[in-house]
Amino acid sequence: LYISNLLWSGLNLNQVQKEFDKAHSFMEQHSTWSLLVITGPLLQSIGKLVSVEELPLFQERKYQSLGPMAEFHREKNPFATKIFYLHNMYQTFIFRNFDRLEDTADEFIDFKIQTWTALNTHNVQCFICGLVSFLLYRRTNKNVWFERGSEFKLMMKRWSECSEWNFLHKFHLLEAEEHFCNKRLEEAKLSYDAAVSFSKKHKFVNDEALACELAGYFFLEIGERSRSLEYFIDAHEKYHEWGATAKATSVYKYVESIFRLR
Repeated sequence: LYISNLLWSGLNLNQVQKEFDKAHSFMEQHSTWSLLVITGPLLQSIGKLVSVEELPLFQERKYQSLGPMAEFHREKNPFATKIFYLHNMYQTFIFRNFDRLEDTADEFIDFKIQTWTALNTHNVQCFICGLVSFLLYRRTNKNVWFERGSEFKLMMKRWSECSEWNFLHKFHLLEAEEHFCNKRLEEAKLSYDAAVSFSKKHKFVNDEALACELAGYFFLEIGERSRSLEYFIDAHEKYHEWGATAKATSVYKYVESIFRLR
């Protein structure tokens, strides 16, 4: 449970990798292959954020070599499959791979499981699925995605009522994305600002980076290019602070292509 939540905690990704290394060495010593399979997708997400070149060697040794064993454990353990689908969706979302985003979202949402173990990542699922749903609504104009996004936003509201420190900024970001979909521009501006502010206050640098990035897309869409650039610059800085070098580079390349930076 500890390492499965590290990716979402805001802890620097270099430290997260070290914690994974220790945990996975323990798992390997005790041959807990099912846990290795479950945590494998988390490590792959970290690797994509940091960059493949900077992955620790145990990633290739333990996960790429699991091969059929990973498939076997996913077939026997629905929770492992759910986590696998979650990270597929997260990776396509965070790197804005629009060719695959709707497919990975459908795959995750359509795979239903009834187990208490899923509660460990329920708030993460609500957050990512909500953001993905609102983004897909704006790209496809399919009402089902707006309805899903609104449902996930309400779930996150309940999480925020349990713990403002951990979840209020996530609720505000989902709220901002919903306002964006509804073209309620002034309300969206306030919600993006709140999401960034509470992420910073509650020390979730990962979510602060994401909130700044999404605010950047919003302000670019409504023609406020100067404010958009400010948010993108902040996002680039915060992704670097988090240790997500590859993601920071991705943001920089996008901004360079839009604003012709030199």
